[in-house]
Amino acid sequence: MAGLMLSGLLVSCGENPTATPTVAPPTATPVPLDAKGIAKLATDKINGLNSVHFIIDIKSGEVVIYNGITFKHGEGDLTRPDKYRAKLRVVLAIAQVDAETVGIQDKQWILLPNLSKDWQPLPSNIGFKASVLFDPDKGLSSVVSKIKDISQDGSETLSGVDCYKLKGIVSGPDIAPLTAGTLGKNDVNFEVWIGKSDFITRQVTFKEISTDAKASDWQLNFSGFDKPVDIKSPVPQ
Repeated sequence: MAGLMLSGLLVSCGENPTATPTVAPPTATPVPLDAKGIAKLATDKINGLNSVHFIIDIKSGEVVIYNGITFKHGEGDLTRPDKYRAKLRVVLAIAQVDAETVGIQDKQWILLPNLSKDWQPLPSNIGFKASVLFDPDKGLSSVVSKIKDISQDGSETLSGVDCYKLKGIVSGPDIAPLTAGTLGKNDVNFEVWIGKSDFITRQVTFKEISTDAKASDWQLNFSGFDKPVDIKSPVPQ
């Protein structure tokens, strides 16, 4: 009888072995990104955008649009590969006036309501073209990828978005295409604000390294990422 009881106990133990506790693998500790890594992710995001709303504020210096008309401020929309529209604040003679511009491929037009109700064509090889912002070879992504002595300069919140702030130096020749050739003689102090959650560039500033009181000082802000934009020619085609 005792043997049968022992046999039954052994069988019972064999059918219901004690489960070995499962130990979860340790959670990997995220590797913090350095400034170069953040900049690389930002350039990839810029090159992946299809449209953006932009504001360009030239705090010092100027960009010649055409025939004595200089550009100081602009706000508009840009869509890949080469369409843009913007409302501008320009200087004509000694007065600041409002203007509008549209660019499609290699054509661009300007409207100066104070002077005429008609859109005027502009030569394709002059003036600031917003489409350069998306150019992978000479636009914003190219410039960010060429920042020298890049470092992280803390964090800031822009329009409710927590951003990395990076800073460094960009050479004159590297910044020149982005500024319609306005810059290029001197290097610039360059700063860029990049969203921590999506690595999309929200703001860029660059200031010419120069003792000249008229040294260029630009600020660019971006929003409306990938929102539909319909840009048409302002004149019959």
